[in-house]
Amino acid sequence: MRKIFTLAIVSFKEIIRQPIYIIVLLIAMAMLYASPWFSMFTLLNSSKLVRDMGLATILLSVLFISAFSASGLIFKEIENKTAVTVLSKPVFRFQFLIGKYIGLLFGISLAVIQLTLFLILIMRIGVPETAQFTLDKPVVYSLEFIFVFSLLWAAVMNYFFDKPFTSSLVIAFFYFLLLVFFTVSFINPDFQPQNFGAGMELGLFKAGILIFLSMSILGSIAIIGSIRFNMISNLVFCIAIFFTGMTADYFFGRFADSNIVCKIIYSIIPNLQFFWTADAFLTNNTIPSSYIVLTSLYTVIYIPTALVFGWFLFTEREIS
Repeated sequence: MRKIFTLAIVSFKEIIRQPIYIIVLLIAMAMLYASPWFSMFTLLNSSKLVRDMGLATILLSVLFISAFSASGLIFKEIENKTAVTVLSKPVFRFQFLIGKYIGLLFGISLAVIQLTLFLILIMRIGVPETAQFTLDKPVVYSLEFIFVFSLLWAAVMNYFFDKPFTSSLVIAFFYFLLLVFFTVSFINPDFQPQNFGAGMELGLFKAGILIFLSMSILGSIAIIGSIRFNMISNLVFCIAIFFTGMTADYFFGRFADSNIVCKIIYSIIPNLQFFWTADAFLTNNTIPSSYIVLTSLYTVIYIPTALVFGWFLFTEREIS
């Protein structure tokens, strides 16, 4: 177990050091930040549009992170022969695979947490629909603080202590975001004290959990793909699985009872539509905790099955 945990920590550090990780995060946050101003031209349901755009942005961003990161963890190490060095030690291939996947989970969870917190803050700002719109200054000023001080912190750590800039920026942004989120939760737009989370859509946390569960499944598939595919091929593979999983009910589910091929495909492909609950917010409904438990059970069953299949592929993969 200690070997798996060590591999996971090393893999996590490797993931957040990759420039693609912080690039995808920054692009996603820029899109989230700009979404209220894009939505100001809609006549109805502007908040729903911001929410849906935000959840979709988080989903696709973490999908890209999963695919790119997984390829670096497995395929790149095989190509660079570093996997041979690790496996020449008393480390089994299954331990290697599990350690890499857990490290990928750490990277996915960090991205989902940051983007979900960021989306909740953006939803509190609201959409500037009229000229009388009052800007939520505590949130806007806090987000500016996060960007400036995270960049300064990463630059200082890199210049004076030789710490990697990208990983320092990711970690600094995470801690500053947590600090700002909990501070702003007790302050209203007029800088007055308020109850925790007043005026904030904290129900988006449950949506973030479901996105994490879906990306955990995609992460296991990305790990499988990375055994055989390079980075670009694995990205295409994961995107194909993603869109197939999001439409599995329509293309395969309704024919599963009458067509054996559709039934097999429907059983193998992860049904990611279970994890997309943006419509629940349209009528101000909340996501039941029981639903999260059921989807968690589905995830817990699917992931080990996928990893066992990946292990069989990995045992057949020539790495020397």
